[in-house]
Amino acid sequence: MKLQSKSALFSILSLLMFVVTVTVGQTSSANQPQSTDARSRNSETELKQTLVLAQSKQKNVLLVFGSAWCAWCDRLRFLFNQNTTIKRSLENFIILHVDIGSFNKNQSLVNRYRIDLKTNGIPYFVLLDGNGSVLARQSTTELEEKGEYSVEALDRLLNGWIIKPESKIQRNNK
Repeated sequence: MKLQSKSALFSILSLLMFVVTVTVGQTSSANQPQSTDARSRNSETELKQTLVLAQSKQKNVLLVFGSAWCAWCDRLRFLFNQNTTIKRSLENFIILHVDIGSFNKNQSLVNRYRIDLKTNGIPYFVLLDGNGSVLARQSTTELEEKGEYSVEALDRLLNGWIIKPESKIQRNNK
């Protein structure tokens, strides 16, 4: 009888630990930036859906052009997902990651937004309003410092792009 009690108690404790682990591992979607990863999807369709969402939430769209093989893209993804300062700033945008593959995928979007990725490199940002108009373009190389991204520079850039009722973002159509 004591062996069965210990076994039952062990089973209950194991189940409880599993439930706690799963619950702790989950994050609230309300605190996460809204993001779409277009690597396995049609980016044109994803963009249309993203613009509709941006209009309904009154947010700008941050297009992030990159690729799975790109180390700087991985560093940026890490900051987007792990750095609390950057995550807080990104809550003000709808983000669409656009996979360019080996500079041969999603070329319709690259061409539409007049991006010379071979010159500017990746990752590359394009900021759109909810109607799809370009508000700004930005190479991320300007955010690099000592072999890493500068969290301060990235946060400053993002905060400069947040919709503010009293001001409009100055267009940067380089």
